[in-house]
Amino acid sequence: MLLSILCVLVACGSLSPQPAPQVPSSGDPVEWSAVAIGYTPNASAEPTGDSGLVRVRGAGNDIGGTRDEFFYVFTTLPSEGSVSARLWEFSPVNDDSKAGIMLRRSLEPDAPNALLHVSGAGGGAIQARTAAGAETTAGVASDQLKPGAWLRLSRWDDVVVGEYSRDGFDWLELGRFTLDLEGEAYIGLAVTSRAPGRVATAGFSDLEVVRGDLGDPPEPAEVEPPAEDEPTEPSAPPVASAWVCGPDPLSPRYEPTLFVATDGSDSNDGRSEGRPLRTLQRAADLARAGDVVWVRGGVYSADVSFRAQGSAGSPIVFESYPGECAVLDGTGLDAPQHVRFEGARFYVFRNFEVRNSRAQGIHLVDSHDIVVSNVRSHHNGLSGIQNVRGDRNTFRYFIVHDNSDGRQGNADGIGISSGRDNRIERCAAFRNSDDGIDAWQSTNTTIEYCVAFDNGFQGGDGNGFKAGGHTNGNAVLRFNVAFGNRTQGFNYNSGRGITFEHNTAYDNGYYGFIAANATLRNNLSYGNERRDWQDDGGNRQSANSWNLGIDDPGFASTDRSSPDFLALASGSGAIGRASTESGSGSADLGALPVGETLGSYLGIDLGRLLGY
Repeated sequence: MLLSILCVLVACGSLSPQPAPQVPSSGDPVEWSAVAIGYTPNASAEPTGDSGLVRVRGAGNDIGGTRDEFFYVFTTLPSEGSVSARLWEFSPVNDDSKAGIMLRRSLEPDAPNALLHVSGAGGGAIQARTAAGAETTAGVASDQLKPGAWLRLSRWDDVVVGEYSRDGFDWLELGRFTLDLEGEAYIGLAVTSRAPGRVATAGFSDLEVVRGDLGDPPEPAEVEPPAEDEPTEPSAPPVASAWVCGPDPLSPRYEPTLFVATDGSDSNDGRSEGRPLRTLQRAADLARAGDVVWVRGGVYSADVSFRAQGSAGSPIVFESYPGECAVLDGTGLDAPQHVRFEGARFYVFRNFEVRNSRAQGIHLVDSHDIVVSNVRSHHNGLSGIQNVRGDRNTFRYFIVHDNSDGRQGNADGIGISSGRDNRIERCAAFRNSDDGIDAWQSTNTTIEYCVAFDNGFQGGDGNGFKAGGHTNGNAVLRFNVAFGNRTQGFNYNSGRGITFEHNTAYDNGYYGFIAANATLRNNLSYGNERRDWQDDGGNRQSANSWNLGIDDPGFASTDRSSPDFLALASGSGAIGRASTESGSGSADLGALPVGETLGSYLGIDLGRLLGY
């Protein structure tokens, strides 16, 4: 949803709303206004061109206590309705800065209100002042509310319900309040810096206003009381894996020559732990072939460009300090300020978390012989990882999830858009708005030992694996698993010369496999919505489940929370049926030989990954 404000609001006096007529939202046209409540304004709402973002800048002392000070971009809401938006980015000035969606009875500083917000410290909460002049009541908090999340406030007369979502479709209730409201109220976007005279900036997108009947209010969310030493917050699946930022050093081990730390300085030389640099960009500017950069744990700007030339025997290495985790965060940055390799050669980039960039999380352009490993890239505005015109790059032991460009659906987990002889191995790609893994117009790409699921949630193509694109792609996909994707599990995507062997497709929205002019052998497809297999012609097939008439392979479990999910049960008709033509060494159909699981064979602990 494209948002814009053509007039820049910089002179909105306290309780003197100014019109903001061009903030379009889905549904009927909406008239918006803006005002600084409770303080002399140092705030604005600003356009961002065609980026789909509106930035709201606010100062003020706080939203809380018996009186509020904040900047408000708002419209009216009748006795029933809702507003939702994605908090795309947030640049706070301290831990108590707040940005989110607010419903309030009036524009007076002490008015009854409910606020669903993200805080500067990370995480967020729902809070409310239930009557005019009353103390604000703190509600339930959650560390899942962070930049990139969707927020929604809904009203049924005096009952206000706050929800959040990671994808804009599946919502979790955080809490609800009963407010002293009378008829029409105000609802909109609120920002406070919690530091008078200083300005916090929040970027919102995907604004949606619903006025009128919402149906019956939902039953209150049932949250088990926490133990005395646990915080009060609803259960939400975390993402965890031993692949990224684990306790043990990675192999091979490199000896450091440069250091970066959050308390360092770019005026240092960076050549010892006692004289670290402050930014990755300064380290990237200094590093040459053979340099090894250790980055201490902490949060760093994701705006870093790698351009140097290593060599096969002396690569340039960037990695988190062993046993620690460096997070590269793009919050508040403009595209194309993100992690990018531009004309680079022979790098190793490993053991990092990359998040919240407006564009790709990690972007390789005209860069060759790069190893990206043990990386988690998530909640970025385009693909988690994208390779363009890069050859012989290797991507392994990585997790790419929840990457989305809003409703456009162009964000893959990883996209090999072009280039030759690239490798993807040992990975998990899920909840991305387009495809999980897309080889597009690359040549000779190999994809092995990966799982892709629940992709395509925001209007994208929704394939688990996409293997071509109008070229003689010659991609090879082996020992991969696709399940729960919006359309296909495995899609040749008009590519030619594709090989699918020993892959498993389950419970995808259209076909398990669709191919033309491809080689398919020893694949297993079951329980997909339309058909397990779609033949677009010219294929060479042998020993696939559909060739062998195996309607039900007899999985040990189809419950993704089970460690035996999609493993072959004893007595399965897929055991011992594989063709030996490929020389893969597995006698069974599908990605998992009998006796193996996702964890034991692919190295993917799905339960830990999703917090089961």
